Amino acid sequence: MQKRIPTHYLSHLSDRYLVELAGSGLSWRSMLLGLGLVVAISIGSPYSIWMVGSSEMTWSYFPIAVGAPLFFLVLGNALLKRALSAAELITIIIMGLVASGMPIFMVGLILSIISKPYYGALPTNQWAEYVHPYLPDWAIPDPAHDAMRFFYEGLPSKDLAIPWEAWAAPLLWWLLLVLAIYFVGLCSVVLLRRHWMERERLTFPLTEVALMLTEEAPGSALPPALKTQVFWIGFAVPFGLIAFNIPSYFYPGLAQVPVFREWAFVLIPQAPPLNLILYFPVLGFMYLAPLAISFSVWFFHLLYLVQLGLITETGLFNLRADPFVYSGIPLSWQSWGAFVAMVGWSLWMARSHLAAVWRTALGRAGRIDDSDEMISYRAAVGGGLAGLCFILGWLWRSGLDLHLAAFYLAAALTIFLGITRLVVQAGLHYLTTPMSAQGMVVAAAGSALGPQNLVALALTFAWCSDGQSTFMPSAANALKLHDYYTHR
Repeated sequence: MQKRIPTHYLSHLSDRYLVELAGSGLSWRSMLLGLGLVVAISIGSPYSIWMVGSSEMTWSYFPIAVGAPLFFLVLGNALLKRALSAAELITIIIMGLVASGMPIFMVGLILSIISKPYYGALPTNQWAEYVHPYLPDWAIPDPAHDAMRFFYEGLPSKDLAIPWEAWAAPLLWWLLLVLAIYFVGLCSVVLLRRHWMERERLTFPLTEVALMLTEEAPGSALPPALKTQVFWIGFAVPFGLIAFNIPSYFYPGLAQVPVFREWAFVLIPQAPPLNLILYFPVLGFMYLAPLAISFSVWFFHLLYLVQLGLITETGLFNLRADPFVYSGIPLSWQSWGAFVAMVGWSLWMARSHLAAVWRTALGRAGRIDDSDEMISYRAAVGGGLAGLCFILGWLWRSGLDLHLAAFYLAAALTIFLGITRLVVQAGLHYLTTPMSAQGMVVAAAGSALGPQNLVALALTFAWCSDGQSTFMPSAANALKLHDYYTHR
C-alpha cells in the first residue's frame, strides 16, 4: 500500500522551513546596520530638536527617523544588487522602530523631570518647602556640589569631572523601571498578536510602507513599487515643495509655498472652525487605512465640533483648559469613556484566546502552539506579571499609596493598549490619549491625595504623559513585520 504524508503535516513542515529561512534576517550585516540606525536616532533626534531647532524626527508611530533611512537603504541595496535580503531590511527597520521612542519621549522626559525640582526651585515657587521634602532621594540626583546646575549650564571648567556619583544610583533605578515597562509592553503584544492578526485580521496599515519598499521582484533589484510612475509622482510632489521651501528657512526673504498652512472653515455656528492642513505623511498613511476606519476618523471629528457648538451655545459646561486633558473637560471625559470601552471590548473579544493562552502558560489541557511567538506564552504571562509587580512596587516606593499606584497603573495600561489598538487597526500616524492616567487618579482621589502622593504622581509624567511615541505600537508593528516574513 502506498502511503502519503498527511497534508496538514506537509503544511507544518513548510511553515517551519519558512521560519528557518526567514531567520537569515538576523545576520551580522543587519545587526550592525540596525545598531547604527539606533545610534543615529538616539543622537540625531535630540540634536535636531534641542540644538538645531529643526524637525522632531521621532514624533509619530512611523517617524521620519525610520522612514527616510529605509528609503535610502532600499535605493542603496538596489545599487549593490540586493546585498541585503528583504528580511534583513525588515530587521533593521524593526530595530529603528523599537528605538524611536526612547531619546525624546522616555530618556528626555526622565532627565528633565528628575533634574528640574532642584534646579528650578525659586523662593517664589516655594518648591523647597512644598516639593523637596517629598522627593525620593533614591530616584532623584543629589543636588549637592552643583550637580543640577552643571547638567543645565555645563561644567564651568574643563578641569572638573562630570559628577557621576550624583546620577549613577537614580539612573539605575529609572533604567530598571524603563526595562520593566518595555518588557510588560512586549509581553502584552505577544499575548494579543495571534488574536489581532489571525482572528480579527487587523490590517496594521503603518507596516505596509516597509513591506512595499522591501518587496522582492524576480529579476529586479528594485521593489515593484519603485518601478511605477505613480510612486515617483507621489514622491516628487511633497519632496519638490519641501525642497523649494528649504532655502527660505535660512533666508526669510525668499519665496515660500505655504505647504503646512491651515485653512479654517466654519461649518457649525458657535463651534471652532474645521482646520484643514495638507500634511503629506498623514495623507499617505490614511490612504493605506481601511475606508470604514478613515470615514470614522473625520465623521467623529465633525460630531465633536457639533458638540462643541452646542456646549458653547447653551453654556452648560465649562470648556476651560486643564493640565490633564487635551480638548476641554466634558468632551475629554466623554472621549476617555469611549477609549476605555474600546479597550474593554477589545479584551472581551479576545477572551477565548486569552483563556487558551492562560492554559498554555500553566501547561493545562487545551494548550495552543506558541512556537512561532517571539517568546513563549509562559514567559510572556510570567514575565508580564513580574514586570507589573516591579512597576507597582516602584510606584509605591516612590511615595504613591499602594491602592493609588494600582489604579494609576491600570489607567496607564489602558492608555498603552488603547493607543496600540488604534494604531494597528486605523494606521493613525499621530495619536495621543484624551486624558492622562494622572488625571484619572486626581479625579478619583481629589483632595485626599496629599502632598506625598502628588509629588510621586508628578514623577510618573516621565514615562506616561505624551502618548505620541509609546513603545507598544512599535512593538506590535514589529511583530507584524516579523510575522509576514515567517508566514507568507
